Amino acid sequence: MKCPKCRLDPVPEGSKFCPNCGEGLEMRRRLDIHVQAASNLGNLIGVQTSTLNGDVYGQNVIYVLSESSRLAGSAAFFQRGSPPYKALAAYTARDQPIFKGREDETEKLLGRIGEQPVVVLYGASGVGKTSLLAAGVVPRIVEAGALAIHLRDYSRPVSESIRAGLAAGAQAIAIALPPEATLPGLLRSVQAGLKGTLVLILDHAEKFFTPGGAQEDGGALAAALADSLEQLGPDFLRVIFAIDEQQAFHLEAWRDRLPDMLRGGVHLLQLSTSQARAAIIEPLGRLNDAFHYDVGFDDRLVDEVMLRDLDELTPKTPGLIFPPHLQIVCDRLYREARDRSLREIGTGLYVEQLQAADGILSTYFRERFTLLADQQRPAARKALVKLARPDAPEWNPPEALADETLPADQRTQMLDSLEAGGLLISRPVNSHREYALTSPALADSVRLYLGDLDASGYDPLAELARLWSAWLATGDLPGEAQILRLEGSRARCEHSAAQALLLMRAAAAHNLPAAPWLEWFQSSPDAAGLVSRLEGIQPPPGSKPIPTISHLDKAANILALKTLEPPEGGFSGKDFGQLAWAAARSPAAPIRQAAAQALLALEGGAGLNRLENALWQGLRPPARGARKAELRGALADADPAQEQLNRRLPPLERARIHLWRAGRRMNADRQRLAWLCLGGGVGAGLGLGLLRGLSAALTQLTVGLHAFMNFGFGFWLGAALVFGMLLAEYLRLKRPASGQAALLSTLLGCAGFGLAGVIVALASGSFSLAGKELVTAAGFAAGLILALGLYPFPWQSRLRGWPLRLLGAGAGFALIHLAFVARGIEDISAAIIWPGAVYRAELARYELLPVWSSLQARPGWYNGVAAADAFLTGAVLCGGILLSFQVTAGMIRRWQNLTAGLSAREREA
Repeated sequence: MKCPKCRLDPVPEGSKFCPNCGEGLEMRRRLDIHVQAASNLGNLIGVQTSTLNGDVYGQNVIYVLSESSRLAGSAAFFQRGSPPYKALAAYTARDQPIFKGREDETEKLLGRIGEQPVVVLYGASGVGKTSLLAAGVVPRIVEAGALAIHLRDYSRPVSESIRAGLAAGAQAIAIALPPEATLPGLLRSVQAGLKGTLVLILDHAEKFFTPGGAQEDGGALAAALADSLEQLGPDFLRVIFAIDEQQAFHLEAWRDRLPDMLRGGVHLLQLSTSQARAAIIEPLGRLNDAFHYDVGFDDRLVDEVMLRDLDELTPKTPGLIFPPHLQIVCDRLYREARDRSLREIGTGLYVEQLQAADGILSTYFRERFTLLADQQRPAARKALVKLARPDAPEWNPPEALADETLPADQRTQMLDSLEAGGLLISRPVNSHREYALTSPALADSVRLYLGDLDASGYDPLAELARLWSAWLATGDLPGEAQILRLEGSRARCEHSAAQALLLMRAAAAHNLPAAPWLEWFQSSPDAAGLVSRLEGIQPPPGSKPIPTISHLDKAANILALKTLEPPEGGFSGKDFGQLAWAAARSPAAPIRQAAAQALLALEGGAGLNRLENALWQGLRPPARGARKAELRGALADADPAQEQLNRRLPPLERARIHLWRAGRRMNADRQRLAWLCLGGGVGAGLGLGLLRGLSAALTQLTVGLHAFMNFGFGFWLGAALVFGMLLAEYLRLKRPASGQAALLSTLLGCAGFGLAGVIVALASGSFSLAGKELVTAAGFAAGLILALGLYPFPWQSRLRGWPLRLLGAGAGFALIHLAFVARGIEDISAAIIWPGAVYRAELARYELLPVWSSLQARPGWYNGVAAADAFLTGAVLCGGILLSFQVTAGMIRRWQNLTAGLSAREREA
């Protein structure tokens, strides 16, 4: 209170005379909150205390200033000298000197508190509701003499939390509390003992509407608060609710009990640019201020760069800045400037060295991990991701957060380091401690920067749960698109061995690479135990036990073990079990391959030995060799180490395995293979058919017959050439862009064209190659020329220099025909080249210009026409295939886009 005469402020409470001027004073117990507002703010009655300045119980904080503290001023109560920014930690009342930018909201909320007994503060998660209450409102309330109880933890009823907090400060606040009083009775006792106003802040009120969020029923609490307000009156009790805006509609259910709660609520938004500017600059103070830091910001950097960068971090809310982003960025800048002895934070530090706001945020969590030992970092990542899940409990014991493989002492050190880094908070519960994230905003940041959600909002954990549920409910395997999408995010998924086994089988069913899922399976902590139990052997020492029998049943159902007929005499005394037997005898190839891959979880090559025993006893020699090639090939595709082991097998077995793997790749790539072979065949067929139709017209032969028949010949030859060239990449088990691979492709294309040419030669005349050895050789030579013309297909998407390729192919075919002429052969040539005898017989009947007659007078003129025919044949074949590649490539892209769009719509459905 002030002296009405000399205006001494404050006059010691209870004084009858002013110690400065001696003016007589009337005793007053009511202290006004000094807030500028148009409406009447009401009064808060000063609490009569002795020495208590503040006490903390868990997350629940009791704030009150003693008479001596109010006389001395509240400066001693508020913390000074701490870092000016909080990163992801919430502000407390002791942080009032550095809590800037929220002055308007503080005044508005204080005005509401003065006007009505119940006030609701609502806003998005992470927007700063807790900080506004703790560092903005609470200091003003306690300076006015009230007792503020700020509750955030509802693991026990509200009355018990208040009782426990007051008991912790019993030496300073001597209040006789009834042993088992209801909330209204407890609050009456507090008011009777303190004779002042109690401001009860129920922060994170959404927990009352979240399953498991609060022990106390929300409706019962509302009724108790209504009774308390009726019994104590608004002068002695004010209630503030802080709730997430997405959950605020639940408060409608309490409206009949607390009708004033939804009148005049305060909506807290993100920081505007002007508020953000104050929150950046003002916590540091100015050099001429009584309270300041020795570091300052370049105003131009803040106005022209930082505010814009921070705004762009939240593109969905332009003009508004997310407070946690600002705090993390400013905290990093301040610490860097202090460590570098910089007096001003400028562009050099912010942009050039720290890569601006997004760079600072992206490295924030990496820096936190530098405080941990290398072996602790994976466990720390898992702990944070567990706590950040939407369905995770708020408080968790250490054993629920850390990897079981981490020793207990290292687990404690890891959690303590995370707490020291501002990521976790802890509370004592009975004989142990429990941990939670520092603030709700941290959960979003963990999911963004540690990978629980990717940039598109894809949640791999939810996707895995859906796939697993679908399998359990309907037996449907995951689709190809789902597997490919999950593959890129699998490292962010905690999974069981059975779930990984399901993905292994699905990948085999869709002919997708198995290596990612085998690695996933082997990384499962229960993989070795699962395989051992399925095989009927003792799990290896130290392996995680299978939790339930149902877990084994699910794995057995994935591999259809129950429907597989057991070996004669059962598995007793056998050197293999159900899993190896399924790999050898299951009628479904995906099950066989997944079962064989699962056996690799057994140590020391035991899985391969059991597989060999099952193959030996389950299959006869012809089928045994084929099945061994399949399983060994599948294992080599999934694990490079198995490929090395296959090299120890006999040459014939290695060859069978190699051919099986090549065939598998062809099957997986069958769409592309079919499109390219079809395109090459159509291009060559059209070119040869049109050429022969024109030749038939010139020689007065049946145009349609020759065009159609030669289209078939050209299609067959072109498809065989392309297939041979593509075969190289499958035989090499990869698609490399190397010279050796291109050479092999050329040779195989030559072989394919030559063999197809033999068939064409047989179909075009007599059904014998006797005396036609040169025709056969010419076919292979023509295939080599065309393959060289397409070189280095198929690893070059766009073949350049096509005119030279056409000229080269035409010249090569002309030389092939001249080889026949050189040997005096005029009635045959390569299978698709018309020899000179045809033109001599048919063109001799033409009587055209004199020059034509003079040409016919020359000996061997028809061989020149046949050579020209050979040139055109080579050119049109090469040109037709080249043109078909361009058309086919576009069709393949459109097909891939179409299937990708269908897969996306399936995922959305």
